[in-house]
Amino acid sequence: MIGVVHCHSGFRYAEKPVSFEYSGEPYKIDQILSEGKSAHGYQFTVITHQKSMFQLLYDETQEQWLINPINR
Repeated sequence: MIGVVHCHSGFRYAEKPVSFEYSGEPYKIDQILSEGKSAHGYQFTVITHQKSMFQLLYDETQEQWLINPINR
């Protein structure tokens, strides 16, 4: 799902996601479990304040975020 992600951006955009909106609900990120560079941008696996896990993918070519819930 394409979504809105709020980030801390220092040296580069999307340096550290801090919150996002998914299905109209706000989520605060408590922990970043992993992060990396993909062929199209940046990817993060995060745990939210609600204890849900998500994968956040920023596509630099499309300049948009993809948000995918991860079932545990």
